[in-house]
Amino acid sequence: NQFNEDISFHRKGSLIYLKIANHREINDALGVKAGDAVVIQLSQYLQEYVISSGKLYRFSNSEFGIMLNIGEEEALPFAEKLRQEVMHFQITYDHSRVVLALHLAIADLKHEGDIFHNALLALSEARQTQKTQVFHPELNARDRYLKSLLEKRSVRKAFEENLFIPVFQGIRDNRVDSPYYQKIHKYECLMRIQAEDGRILSPYFFIHALERSHDMTKATQIIIMKSFDIMSQTDHEFSINLTEQDLLDEGTLDFLEYMFEGNHIDPKRVTFEILEGIGSLETSIINDCLNSLKAMGCKIAIDDFGAEQSNIGRLLDFEPDFIKIDAKFIKDIVHDRKSRIIVENVFDLATRIGCEVVAEYVENAEIQKVMEEIGIHFSQGYYFSKPGPLVLS
Repeated sequence: NQFNEDISFHRKGSLIYLKIANHREINDALGVKAGDAVVIQLSQYLQEYVISSGKLYRFSNSEFGIMLNIGEEEALPFAEKLRQEVMHFQITYDHSRVVLALHLAIADLKHEGDIFHNALLALSEARQTQKTQVFHPELNARDRYLKSLLEKRSVRKAFEENLFIPVFQGIRDNRVDSPYYQKIHKYECLMRIQAEDGRILSPYFFIHALERSHDMTKATQIIIMKSFDIMSQTDHEFSINLTEQDLLDEGTLDFLEYMFEGNHIDPKRVTFEILEGIGSLETSIINDCLNSLKAMGCKIAIDDFGAEQSNIGRLLDFEPDFIKIDAKFIKDIVHDRKSRIIVENVFDLATRIGCEVVAEYVENAEIQKVMEEIGIHFSQGYYFSKPGPLVLS
């Protein structure tokens, strides 16, 4: 009620919606009194944390709201910092430390509709992505339903009419001792759909439909076939993304062997990128698949490194050839000291284990300058190359 009263006086600002994701587990494991004690301690901490920045509200037993007089662009780093601070905050019960898991969502008053409702929609998305979710109009339930129908139609039509196409984004070589120094000789092959109206649809418009219909591997194989055909006409190195479904598919290795032989492509030219957050990375099937790819001569890259809170040691057990640093640490690196520290430490870790580092989201000269200062081996982003057709020379 207080929030509803206060919000009527706001013309601009953002609401951070915070939920204790593991509150039920705490209650089950330690008892309801423990759950209550955790909420009280977190409430006191949040009150002190936001007292000079905004206003704190309690929406339910384990859900809080923080109203800030700033837009969503500024609220996002505030929320990310808060998440890190809460993770290190010493919450205790009966002399034992309790570690909290949080879901965070942000809604800006600039969007149409009720800000509280918008924040709840974003929170629902945050539960699925396990990341701080900023509300955008596409999260509206009706829009999501229509988007889902569009996805299904687009995917069905793409398979029927062979509309899946690869686009290529160049990767700039920053290594001063390389024969390709300051040149682009590596490309990432990215999946797109050629729409009826001529637009090139990014995975945003169809990736969920592919995952739900279990057609991801089918689409991946189409992109591999078309990419290999194009790359067989060049001597470029190139990388292709493999999803969890691809790695678990028993036919993937046989298919790739056939592609290498049929297109006369040396496996040493090819890097397969896998997401850091693949849930079953430790399973024997995926482990065997990655080892087999390396035995062929292919390289392995860990994509979006730092996006998930995965065990670094477990990831490095696979001895990747490349680590691609998540874009969130690159895009703000010019002005964010913590981002630079993280990137420097990832670079140091990678080089110590014989890994090369690729920085994604290099959008301008200022970011590239920092990459060169740190010593990052490769840069990828719109500053050097936008995804598009490969020009064959």
